[in-house]
This record gives sequence, C-alpha cells and structure tokens, in this order.
Amino acid sequence: MTFWGVMTLILMIVAGAVSFIPVLPGPALVWAIGLIYAAATGFAEVSVTAVVWMTLLMIIGSTADWWTKLFGLGAEGSLSCGSFAVSTIGAIAGTFLIPIPVVGTLLGAAAGVAMLVFYQEENWQKALVAARGIMVAWIATFFIEFAISLGIVTIFARTLLDAWGMFG
Repeated sequence: MTFWGVMTLILMIVAGAVSFIPVLPGPALVWAIGLIYAAATGFAEVSVTAVVWMTLLMIIGSTADWWTKLFGLGAEGSLSCGSFAVSTIGAIAGTFLIPIPVVGTLLGAAAGVAMLVFYQEENWQKALVAARGIMVAWIATFFIEFAISLGIVTIFARTLLDAWGMFG
C-alpha cells in the first residue's frame, strides 16, 4: 500500500462527488485521476485492462446528458435540442445568480427552458411542464454520472488492492 495510491483513491472519491455539480464532468475527472496514477506507475498496479474498462465507463458517463434523452428523459415537456442548450445556459446563470449548490443550477435550467417554451408557445402550462421535464432529466443525469463515477473508482480500487495483495 502506497501513500500516493491511497491519496489517488481519495481524490477519485472526491472527484466522484463533483458529478453533482453541473457543467463539471465528474466521470471524466475520476477517470483522469486514475489514468494519471496508472501511467505514473507504469501500469504496474492498475492494469491496462482496468484502464480500458474505466475508459468505457467514462465515455458512457460523460455522454449521459445526450444518451439519456434517447431514453425519454426530458420528454415530458417535448423538449427540443434548443431547450437543452438553453437549459445549460440557464444552469450556468442559475449557479451564479442563486449560489446555493445544485439548487441554483436546477432552478436556472428550469427557468431558462420555461422562458424559451413560453416564448415559443405563449402557454405557461406548457412552459411549466417543460421546466419540470428538464429538472427530471438533469437530476437523473446527476445520479447516472455519480453511479458511473463510483464504478470507475470501484474498478480502480479493486485492481489497486489486488496489486497490493489485499484481494484475491
């Protein structure tokens, strides 16, 4: 067991929590930390196979905003691609205008979409349904990214503990 191995594992866990901060790529951060350690140790403790699996999970997690829409997240308000772009702008604005972690971001995303849909449809009911739909999509994506980040940490920890003779 090495100091840097333990520190890397702790950093990866902290980076996994970043998944709940919108706009920051939690799975990519977790993966990058693990990859740097694996490369620095010459893949002696973390195998290339483990890095490949971590990379696949990172790709899935980092693209969750896009592929979750294919499974209907956000469909409640029949959201367009423009709605998702506006939700991102609203989320960034909400993060700074309402500096309550996650809450400001979600409210900003919802407000942005509501304003866009109201502008297009001139119907507050449709605007509120769209706002609720984007909030559901964002919250689900947060949890998916967090779960995938934990998966990356688990693969890393398993191979690290195995290399240290603490597993199998």
